Amino acid sequence: MSKSTIPNRRAVTIKRLRRNTPLQRIGKLWRLREPTELTSLARQSACYESAVRNFTSYYAELAVAADNCLALATANQEMSKLLDEDDVTQGGRQEHEISFEQRRRESATTKEALIQEEAWALSTLEGERANILQALQLSYETGQWQLVMDLAQSLVAFFNRRAYWADWLFAQELALEAARRYRDPERIGVALNNLGSLYLSQGEWGAARDAFEGAIEQFRRGGDSRGEGQALTNLGITYAEQGYFEKAIELYELDLAICKRLGDQHGEASTLGNLAHIARDRGQWEEALHRFEEILTIFQAVGDRQGEAMTLNNLGLVSDDLGLWEQAASYYGRALELWRKLGDQYNEGSTLSNLGSIYRKRGHLREAKKCYEQDLLVRQQVGDLRGEAHTLGNLAGVLIQQGDLDQAVSLYEWVVETLRAVGDRPAEAQMLNNLGAAYRRQDRLVEATAVLEQALTAWRDLNDLHGLSSALQNLGGIAMAQEDVEKARVCYKESLRLNEQLGALHGVAVNLAGLGNIAGKVGEFDEAQRFYLQSLKIRRELKDRYGEGITLVNMGLLLIMREGEQSIEEVRDLWQEAEVVLNELGVPEADKVATWLAELDSPEMGEIEVKEQEAKS
Repeated sequence: MSKSTIPNRRAVTIKRLRRNTPLQRIGKLWRLREPTELTSLARQSACYESAVRNFTSYYAELAVAADNCLALATANQEMSKLLDEDDVTQGGRQEHEISFEQRRRESATTKEALIQEEAWALSTLEGERANILQALQLSYETGQWQLVMDLAQSLVAFFNRRAYWADWLFAQELALEAARRYRDPERIGVALNNLGSLYLSQGEWGAARDAFEGAIEQFRRGGDSRGEGQALTNLGITYAEQGYFEKAIELYELDLAICKRLGDQHGEASTLGNLAHIARDRGQWEEALHRFEEILTIFQAVGDRQGEAMTLNNLGLVSDDLGLWEQAASYYGRALELWRKLGDQYNEGSTLSNLGSIYRKRGHLREAKKCYEQDLLVRQQVGDLRGEAHTLGNLAGVLIQQGDLDQAVSLYEWVVETLRAVGDRPAEAQMLNNLGAAYRRQDRLVEATAVLEQALTAWRDLNDLHGLSSALQNLGGIAMAQEDVEKARVCYKESLRLNEQLGALHGVAVNLAGLGNIAGKVGEFDEAQRFYLQSLKIRRELKDRYGEGITLVNMGLLLIMREGEQSIEEVRDLWQEAEVVLNELGVPEADKVATWLAELDSPEMGEIEVKEQEAKS
């Protein structure tokens, strides 16, 4: 199965970003006069400096309180009074109807309360966004460097959730300059690490690398080993996203050594998780499974329920890769139970989407659609436009399987435009790839080629070798449909070269199967058989049961295509073996193989078109 046909599955990966929220206490909140009124005060006025400090302090405390709600790990911490009523400026503010402290006392432990707190945080930050940004600017202009750094840090999660990239950049650039004025290497490192995370989310690999390398240097200068390790991991993620796995492993190992030296079990588990994801990206699924099992033990030992839920989700992903779909569904179910107990809607939605992919592969489209719709509702409730676009992309995949190509294409087109609008270029490239595959199904080959070329350009700019490989594979399929065998062969061979460079064995197996299809198409039957056998060998090594079954089907089809040379009994043996494998997985393809077996002696079997093979590579 090509990458373009696999639902967008979001691994809940622990990307440890440096968090500093020193202002952990808040009592009554007060509303100051509107910013327009404040800035209209004469700057020479004796009360201006005091008004600015009250204005900026208020919004800083408000942002920190909201950020603590978004960070569920700190949601139950004790809150106490910070602001003194005597500090109120005359006529400039009104007390909030319910203080944050009172709200925490009334409903601190229930799932519903956590969801309400998250909703309050998002709506508050959204409603006060302009004021908060002006408070940040005023803090910088008046030299309140500590306040600038604290306020910018408290806005990272919100800006990331809402995809407010320009705001994130503005805040962190001010924080970086404030830290430099403050002459604090650690806080310079924090700001650089946050900037690197922004660039990483945009696929700006060079800028991300420079920022993370700068953060590492500053953390080392300040003697902050923990911060250094976190920046090393984020730099490793930057390399891993581009397919430079050996360099990423080197950086992860450095962070792992720091975590062990510090006795940081959470950090150790996080970095082991990133190593497991590299194993997964390379198709080394058994190794990834063992690593995640090790991580699960660590999180359970330290009582980290959120880390446990993340790891259960990732165990589900690897089990899915191995075709162990019942096991994957069990892991997802356990993760969902924990997310719901924690009140973590955001990650609950991610796991629901992953569970939907299991149902979709097994042909249970109604259940898959239900999972995606639940995920979509979560994304809409928390205002996650990017996540909403990803989930609609998954729903489009279900519509394709249901035969509603027109509706699926409309959804993909909307998703592409949305991702382009929020500036998520890596995801935009993936959805362009999916849209191209959908156009191909509609026989809109010229449009399919055009959008796949766009995806190819984006992935070249991003230096995303995985993406390049996927787009080349789809372009090869279009070339086959256009009877341009040589172009198809070039595309598949280049895709194969990239996957071999990446060490992505699953991709190698898919490419070999595609080359087998091409060889069979032009009558090079021995060559086709060789490619299929190589693909089958890799899939069995990876324990890719689905791929194994489909390759066995294709090998039988190849024998039938050889006209007069085929052995019906040999075909029967191959398909019976394939039927056993596919039945174990409970996939719809098993029924088709059973039908073909029943009709094997029919003369029409010799007229099976090669495109049946192509659809199953």
